[in-house]
Amino acid sequence: MRDVPAFYLSLITYHVSPLHPMNTQWPRHYVFEQPAPGEPLIHAGSVHAPDGEMALLIARDVFARRPERVAMWMVRDQEIFSRTKEQIEAAPLGGRPPLKASPAPGGAAGAFQIFAKVSHKGVCIHQGEVAAANPEQALLLAMAKFPLAAMVWWVIPDVALVKSDPAETGLLYESTPGKIYRHENHYHVRTMMMEARKREQEAGGREQGREG
Repeated sequence: MRDVPAFYLSLITYHVSPLHPMNTQWPRHYVFEQPAPGEPLIHAGSVHAPDGEMALLIARDVFARRPERVAMWMVRDQEIFSRTKEQIEAAPLGGRPPLKASPAPGGAAGAFQIFAKVSHKGVCIHQGEVAAANPEQALLLAMAKFPLAAMVWWVIPDVALVKSDPAETGLLYESTPGKIYRHENHYHVRTMMMEARKREQEAGGREQGREG
């Protein structure tokens, strides 16, 4: 399990319904990370944060403290258009997708990022980008462009994503090989406390012996 600070642990993926009267959670943001150049972004988990920028900072500390990362994306959970294989089979999205995305009434075609999950034990992996007028059309185009036996499709408007700055990759996400990991026993305060407790226990034992 990753070494996660206790403060951030309280922010990770604990969902309470927004309609619940006791809900005080920040919005949930999905986290996508790119382990190395040339590799696709993958779904890493989620964090709770007031906005995308804060989610990026929290996710950096939670998911990229030890391993190296070259990029991270954040998106609010409500921005993801998701369809499972069963949902698509039960309610087909329509006929063949058009060769070009046509703007919907009152709107223009925009970029959508496509993620797909191909196995029960796998995670959603970034497949690429399509231009479409809405998420449904984007999914139709994605299914034609990326012929996968996907179990789950995620369609995300590019404008809804908060992305890490490539210029900050080295500063924020690269691992530090020269940093030595030290076990808690290395620190003398812990040793001193253990020795003090041992002396107290020994003193207590001697007192009980005298009383006996």
